[in-house]
Amino acid sequence: ETTPDIVELIDASRALEAATDGAFNPAIGALVNLWGFHKSSYPITDPPPAPGLVDALLARAPSTRDLEVDGLVVRSANRAVRLDFSGIAKGLAVRRVCEAIGEHDVGAAMVNAGGDVMVCSVGDRPWRVAIRAPGGGVLETIEVHRPLAIFTSGNYYRYGEFDGERYAHILDPATGRPVDEIMQATVIDPDPLLADAGATALVVAGTDRWRHIADSLEVERSMVIDAGGSVSSLDTAPESAR
Repeated sequence: ETTPDIVELIDASRALEAATDGAFNPAIGALVNLWGFHKSSYPITDPPPAPGLVDALLARAPSTRDLEVDGLVVRSANRAVRLDFSGIAKGLAVRRVCEAIGEHDVGAAMVNAGGDVMVCSVGDRPWRVAIRAPGGGVLETIEVHRPLAIFTSGNYYRYGEFDGERYAHILDPATGRPVDEIMQATVIDPDPLLADAGATALVVAGTDRWRHIADSLEVERSMVIDAGGSVSSLDTAPESAR
């Protein structure tokens, strides 16, 4: 038996896995563990897993579609399914914080969760939020006039390094292997779960698919930096919302 928050994460993850064509899939926790990315200390210097072990897990195609939820009871007949909510849990956490703040008389509030930001409410002046650049510094500063989440996912802080080769901690659920085409993705949207998971999905999507995934998710704004350092953005927010 689990908790209502976990059930909410499962429900959101199912919808997001479908909307991203599987680019976001928290059912691949066994693959994350296989690569050693469940650790909190980086860089990881262990050797990468044997290809046969990765392929064996991939063959069982773990997916949130394999989950059966009955109230607070969660089951799966697919033994390869292991849930890893690291790509969405922070979004739910900041939502809960904003909900708690909203129960009090606070004129303006913003939650900073390790560089990912949720503006809960705005007072007399807009908030100014910096989008970090890969490796440090500021890529862009935006003014926020309404409740809004700004989440960034990147492969430059958490990674593995072995025998002179560096590999990102973000895995492509389709290949079971680290991604390398996009260095960083930022998603801006009123829904913090969508912003959190969306940023991860865009890194996984790669240079050819990220716009398609952003369109499918209907996020307000997305920005990616490819492995060569080129910045691209997609803005779908109506003028009245900016």
